[in-house]
Amino acid sequence: MTTQQIPQTKRNFESHTTYLTSQQLQRVKKNWNFDQERIEVERVVLIDDDSIFNFISEKLLLKFEARIACKSFTDPRRALAYMEDQEVDLILLDLNIPYLNGWQFLEAMEERGFESPVFILTSSILKEDADRAEKHPLVKGYVSKPLEIRHLESIC
Repeated sequence: MTTQQIPQTKRNFESHTTYLTSQQLQRVKKNWNFDQERIEVERVVLIDDDSIFNFISEKLLLKFEARIACKSFTDPRRALAYMEDQEVDLILLDLNIPYLNGWQFLEAMEERGFESPVFILTSSILKEDADRAEKHPLVKGYVSKPLEIRHLESIC
């Protein structure tokens, strides 16, 4: 196996990408005001390309509330097909997923008339993602990975 040298450039990509500081991330979380938006949840769809993360998150959801039925998908297209036939109370959505990214998935939901509330569940610390999530009508919250019981207590 050979490796390819990548030429050094003087481009500064940081000028194009803004990251949230931990204080800003905390402020974003506070602005969602989770307590007023608790959702009665029985059917959850989890969309993340990491199958191990999905497995652990499903177990956590069941530990939190045994009556919750969670269906996880690594392919967002399959999640959309599933949602055509099934009612869903809550969607936990990663932004950085193959085939359709999280934003494209949200557009597809709107095109199909799906109105299930969405919580962005991501490791992204891009300020643009947090700002965009806050403005999106279907997005009810922005949760940093990993998913924890305290997040579920705020949502459900």
